[in-house]
Amino acid sequence: MAMRLIHRKRWALPKQDSSIAPPHVWSNADQDPVPPEKWTWTGWTFTQYWLSDLVTVSTWSAASSAYASGLSATDTVLLTLAAALCNAIPTVLNGAVGADLHIPFPVAIRASYGTYFGYFCVASRAVLAMFWFGIQSSYGGQCVTPGMISYVIYHVVQTPFLFIPTHKLQYMFIFKSTLVPPMALAMVIWISVKAGGGSAMFHEPSTVHGAERAWLWLMNMTSITGGFSTLAVNISDFSRFSKKPGSPVWQLPMIPLFKVITGLFGIIAASASKQVYGIILWSPLQIIDQWQGSSDMTTMCPKWFNIKRGMIMCMVLGGWALCPWIIIKSGQTFLSFMGAYSIFMAPIAGILCCDYWLIKRRKYDVPALYDPRGIYYYKVIKNSSA
Repeated sequence: MAMRLIHRKRWALPKQDSSIAPPHVWSNADQDPVPPEKWTWTGWTFTQYWLSDLVTVSTWSAASSAYASGLSATDTVLLTLAAALCNAIPTVLNGAVGADLHIPFPVAIRASYGTYFGYFCVASRAVLAMFWFGIQSSYGGQCVTPGMISYVIYHVVQTPFLFIPTHKLQYMFIFKSTLVPPMALAMVIWISVKAGGGSAMFHEPSTVHGAERAWLWLMNMTSITGGFSTLAVNISDFSRFSKKPGSPVWQLPMIPLFKVITGLFGIIAASASKQVYGIILWSPLQIIDQWQGSSDMTTMCPKWFNIKRGMIMCMVLGGWALCPWIIIKSGQTFLSFMGAYSIFMAPIAGILCCDYWLIKRRKYDVPALYDPRGIYYYKVIKNSSA
């Protein structure tokens, strides 16, 4: 069967002749193509999303941890820019799948990996999503007060917000992008003034040289890239809500811009904290302590899981069972974990990108993606003459 281009407005599954219909259709309401009334994401929405997702403790800490490893401030800024471009380019290219066809990642991945091996990609993404959820929740708990009680309180507060539909998230993005960036800038200005200025750090050389410096450059760039390599894989979960096919392109300049600026905040604060407190504080939460004196699981079992139930599982496993507070215990463990992300996500993102743009030339048979015995059911055919 030849693959045909499905027009972006012909999203509904066609009626099947009972004589040729597959035994079951592999889908549920959360995985179906997005109807036109939910195409609400514009270029501005993607900008707000990345502003809220990158101006965070994680982005700040990743850059400051790289600086604390012995690299110069200039090295750290450059590797952060390189990492941001490594994130942005595949994110935009893979986002076209969702923007063109309005289908989510667990469905789109079947075209590249086949009906059943796509499960491996979804499971890998889901496990990492749980870890990332736990890490962000751990940071959130520390913002309340130190200790496990604060972690519980934070979960109670954040739980209602986890069930906001994706096509309505732009209101949360507006709120966060209005509140967080000014506070981050204020913190950097405060500690820089307290340290007597922060421009001198750009004239300081690396404390490592030769092969060790080159290795740290590569290792830290991989770690900073890895933290957001997951979005390069499943960005179609968001871009499927795009109002126009070109909306995801806005991510290309915005990801490097926000990532470098936030990383620069972390580097400046880390350098200033060394002058003020005598040690490098790689996390903004450590600086705050000084002030105080101290869903992709749905496709695995579509009959049983929807987005809400998957979110509950992510909260229970990622927030508690995986003990995320161990990962953020130090800058080294945090960087090691971030680097491990890309081991699984980079190959998946690369194959998905090449398959859609180069091999299939942006032509997917959308109804066949929901047929477990359709053209995307790949199998090995034995050569009878062998």
